Amino acid sequence: SQPNLMNNYRPVLVYFLKCLCHAMILCVVGCTKIWHEADSHIKPTTTLEVNVERIDETQSVINFNSTFKWSNGDCIGAYGASTNNSCFSIQSDEDDKVIFSGSIDSSEDTPLFAYYPYHESTEYKNNSLTFDIPKTFNVTNEISCPMLGHFVDNAIDFKYLGGLINIRIEGMDKSASKLIISSEGEESHNLTGKAIIDNINESGCIYHIESGSNEVVYDLETIADEMDCCQCYVPMPVGQYDKILIKVTNNDNESIVERYVHDITISRSQMLSVPTI
Repeated sequence: SQPNLMNNYRPVLVYFLKCLCHAMILCVVGCTKIWHEADSHIKPTTTLEVNVERIDETQSVINFNSTFKWSNGDCIGAYGASTNNSCFSIQSDEDDKVIFSGSIDSSEDTPLFAYYPYHESTEYKNNSLTFDIPKTFNVTNEISCPMLGHFVDNAIDFKYLGGLINIRIEGMDKSASKLIISSEGEESHNLTGKAIIDNINESGCIYHIESGSNEVVYDLETIADEMDCCQCYVPMPVGQYDKILIKVTNNDNESIVERYVHDITISRSQMLSVPTI
């Protein structure tokens, strides 16, 4: 009869439902395990408070108040016990407190030092840091001077690695295309290229450029039509310079104005202002 037929299949049905339940449980456990394994490969995010040393007002016109000014998009490179050249981007700059955010290799890692500006190709080996300084920049009226900072009192304390030349151009020709700064003479120095800090733990450490070019170029085209004057802060390696040629050219590389500055000394964390062009 019909009831007896159902009774005959009941054990089979119960067994089938048990198997189905076990399969579903295994599937859920398996998926959860895969999710956690994937999640464990995500590097933890952390923040760093950043300070920058001040420069004597008598030797600097940085932001007109001797204080370095960070900009949106600025990035620093951070190193830790296991973290290697991790890019940290600026998160906030309020009430004299600057915070950068980035990832570290593990939540137990502690930042050791950082540098500015960030370069993907930077290498750290045998206590030395090697990075690139490009030959061409845009004029932004802001500073991009190489800095190095160590982790002190729960913050990165940045120090300048070189000096600066402050160049002001007034009555700028509308055809101005480039501002070119060249180191010339017997005591000339490379201004751009492969930069090296020989010992990052040395107090007052500086950078020098092992190989590269003796000139740096600033693009004026984006501002020549809009501004009659501009301020340019040029990072320079520490040293004695026989002469520095400051030149403004047009699109045909013809010189519009030239000026030489002779026998100058560039010191760490100091700015030299040259006569207005």
